This record gives sequence, C-alpha cells and structure tokens, in this order.
Amino acid sequence: MINWHHLFGLMLMDFFTDSNYEVETEKSLALQEQYLDVVILKKSTGNPPVELPDGFDNLSQYNLLSYKSVHEPLDGWMLDELVGKLISPSPKQLLPIEQFQPYAICTRLPHQLRREEKLNLVKKLQAGVYEKWSASRPIRIIVLNQIPPHERNALWLLFSCQAEGFTFGDKHYHWRNPRAQELLNQFYALYKEEGIVMPYTLDDYYREYTVPYIKSLPVADRLQGLPSEEVFKWLLSEHGMNKLSPEIIDELLSKLQSKKS
Repeated sequence: MINWHHLFGLMLMDFFTDSNYEVETEKSLALQEQYLDVVILKKSTGNPPVELPDGFDNLSQYNLLSYKSVHEPLDGWMLDELVGKLISPSPKQLLPIEQFQPYAICTRLPHQLRREEKLNLVKKLQAGVYEKWSASRPIRIIVLNQIPPHERNALWLLFSCQAEGFTFGDKHYHWRNPRAQELLNQFYALYKEEGIVMPYTLDDYYREYTVPYIKSLPVADRLQGLPSEEVFKWLLSEHGMNKLSPEIIDELLSKLQSKKS
C-alpha cells in the first residue's frame, strides 16, 4: 500500500495530465538532501486547466508543495523550511524569486494558524485558503478539510480525511487517465487504516470501477500474470465451454491435437 504523500503526488499528476503544467514528486532542490513532496512546473506546451481547485489561482512558473497528512502537524518549523527551499531547481542557475510559489497543504487546521489569524499574521483568503507572508514570498496555505464542496475542489476533498468529503470528491473528480482510477483502491485502504467509516464500500468500488476497468483492458493485459494452466482449466470447464462458440472449440481442440501429435 502506498502512503498519503505518494498518493497525493500521483493524484496531482493525473489532475494536470495534458495541461501546461508538469508534476514531479519528491523533488531534490539542492546539493544538500532537501526534498519537497511535489513540484509543479509550468510548461510552454499543453492547455491551461479548465478550472483549478481553490488555492491554486496563483500558480507560478515553479510551484513548491509541501503536504501534511492527517496526523502530521503543520508548524512554524515546517513553514520556515518551505521558505528555505525557495531556490532554483538547478544549483547552477539562480532564478528570480518571483517565479516561485510555495504551498503548504495540510489536512486539518493547525492550532498555530488559528492563533496567527487572530493576530493578523495570517490572512484568510477564502474558506480553507490562507496566506502568510515570509521574508521572501507569501506562502499559500490550503487546509483540505475546510475546502467547500464544489466540483472544482473534488481533488482536495479526496484528501480531506472525512467520509462525506471523500464521497463528494469521488463522485465529482474527473479522471484524466482512466488507469489512474486504480488509485481509489489506495484511498479506501488508507481511509480504513485511519479508522474512518466509509459509506461507500470496497464491494461498491469493485462493482462500479474495477470490473468495468478490467473489461476495458486489451485481452493480453487482462491475461497477464495468470498461469496458462489456470486459463485452460477455466476454458475447459463447463462454465468456460458455454461461453465459447462451436467454431472456437473446434479450433482449440484442433490445435491441442496438433500439438499432442
């Protein structure tokens, strides 16, 4: 099972598929061992996304994302670290600081953010979206379980760690790559691990997503990994034979007889 951070990066990859942005995960930004969860780079090719989720209205050339799952705190040290990573992706070429936009994305509202909002150290831009000024650039803070249910926010709500939020996200998220729908299975496993009761069961998921997805695959892909003996056993069973036309059965028997002789 993959973890929340890996899943977060993979979902952003799907969201920005065929757009003018490229997503890289666990990006190394310096000669030292400094890593970000996700870097979103603006490209010269591709189409702009039709609609962006809340908080992404200010995407820049280089977008540096640090993500915190439900049990990970978003604290001042983490924000300072994020600001410290505002350097060029290439150590050999420094780029204007204005081309970088840092994002701190967390599942729940940090206690520190509440205090700083009261002291006017943090500005609330809209529900679930805050901004805090650092010495160099404003940090956009996105609190996922505060994001309002809107179709454009389906991606965020999948990571809200709330059953109703996930259900909304699952219903309204538009998959760019059909094969990426397999990631829903990872969501269910992680939500189950967190002890969150889901109104939508794994059986529902299997019936509505897994079976249609398997049927959409080429035959060679569907058979990949299955032992040949098991395939032939099924074909020669009563259930399998009933699904074969007489012509196919004759052809199969002829080839088996030819191989035997």
